Amino acid sequence: MKQQSIKISIILLIVFSAYFLCSAFVKERSVSFTEPEKALKNVDEDILASISAEEKGDQALYFFIDSKHNLGAAKLHKGLLGWKVIQSRISPVRTNLPNDILSNIATEGDLVYGLLPNEENQSIKVNGIDAKWIDLQSKLGVKAVQYHVDQLALWYFQGKDSTQKNVILFNEETKKKLDERSVY
Repeated sequence: MKQQSIKISIILLIVFSAYFLCSAFVKERSVSFTEPEKALKNVDEDILASISAEEKGDQALYFFIDSKHNLGAAKLHKGLLGWKVIQSRISPVRTNLPNDILSNIATEGDLVYGLLPNEENQSIKVNGIDAKWIDLQSKLGVKAVQYHVDQLALWYFQGKDSTQKNVILFNEETKKKLDERSVY
């Protein structure tokens, strides 16, 4: 009798374990996609344009513009079942940048990013290290005009997470500091 109850317990344990494994697989599959862009669309259907910034192995960094003209950043991971968003943040895009252009900065952990007028001879340094630039007109084409970002560049810096980040905009020709901002 006791042996039969142990067998029933083991069978029930196997059945419940199989059920939970199948449920976890189905759930993971529903948020994993063959392409990073599809994973982004799954998180927010209002994404109008996605901008690939970096893809290294099973990690990717994307920026995106949503239907409310907000700029967002997303970190993605490629697992066994495909790409899924592991972190996402949206911040307002200012297409009419004020004179105080470095006020348009967003931070998320080790990532700092923003928009600037796309002008030659400018560079951004974050804690003394050059930020990367993406010319939105060349990256998005016609969509850049449609979303009013054709005269803008997206800059970003991803480094060690620190409490304070010192962001400096330089004119490369004159080596003159045009603007400076500390962000947390």
